Order: sequence, then structure tokens, then C-alpha cells
Amino acid sequence: MFTDYYWILPIAQIVEDCGLMDIKLSMGALEEITKRSTGEWAIRPYLNEYPKKTQKQMKSWAKDNNFHVRRLASEDIRINLPWAMKMPQFIDDPPIIEIISLHKDDPSRYVQKSVANNINDLL
Repeated sequence: MFTDYYWILPIAQIVEDCGLMDIKLSMGALEEITKRSTGEWAIRPYLNEYPKKTQKQMKSWAKDNNFHVRRLASEDIRINLPWAMKMPQFIDDPPIIEIISLHKDDPSRYVQKSVANNINDLL
């Protein structure tokens, strides 16, 4: 993932910096980027600008067949994602619980670790 598709990371940055005018296209791009690399930090402006629409998308991702996409739903909503803008507005009113609860029986260790990190951020 990080050796063959590292060149995709700048595309995620473009989606973060320039994609707010088309949330549907940007969410689709982030989903496809995530299947090949990572881009969880890029959703932060969308959570700020379109919180309900973005959270709805994340709930859909939490149920996806692809474990990378399911993990995206968890990583995106972390309050203290180390390499991204902090999201302190979710401390008092965390949509996190609703989203990560969809992962309570997830078979993927990759997703489980993301959920654990998310819970750790809340403590």
C-alpha cells in the first residue's frame, strides 16, 4: 500500500485543499484513494464545512465490504489523528461513538486497531 501507491498521497492533498465545492466527487475520490493508499487526514475540512453530510458518508463507509474503507470511517473521525488537524469540537458531542459502534464486530484487525485508537483519543 505505501510502497506501490505512495504517489497517490498528493492527490488526497488536492482533494483536501480544493474539493470542498463538490463534496460528492471528493468523497468518492477519498474512498478510491483509501483503497490504494491513505487519505484520512483529507476529510477534516469536510467535517468542518459539511458535518452532517460527511458523517452520513462515514456511516456508509463503516459498512463497506473493503476493510480499508471501513477503517477510513474510523480514522477520519478521530479527535486527535496525529498527522491531521485536531477536531476538538467532537469532544463534547462526539459522532464518533455512533460511527465506531458500527465496527463493534468487525473481523479486520486493521479496523479494530483504528477503533481502539479512536477510543483512546476519547479517554
